[in-house]
Amino acid sequence: MRIRIKRRYPDLPTPAFQPMVCRNCEKPKCVEACPQGALVLNTGSEEVLLIESKCDGCAECVKACPFRAIWVDPLRNVAIKCDLCKGNPRCVRFCNFGAIRSPFEVPT
Repeated sequence: MRIRIKRRYPDLPTPAFQPMVCRNCEKPKCVEACPQGALVLNTGSEEVLLIESKCDGCAECVKACPFRAIWVDPLRNVAIKCDLCKGNPRCVRFCNFGAIRSPFEVPT
């Protein structure tokens, strides 16, 4: 899974959970921080793309992301971030309660 879930208010009887997902910032700090050019801003879709083959696992992008939405996979030593499942987010399809919506949906 490329979405992290942060447990908020763990001391409450019913804790709240917050998804930590890439916000595809207009001026992404992670892109600026990556010395290898493994993160790029697709100006057509306004999506931050990760090119894993360029990533050396330095974690500069992790430090730069204000939303903690990117991290390094300890097994492969490459950055990980939500890629919206190439435009068809599976989390949206499998969320039984409709709590997750695709950024590509037009609100009704």
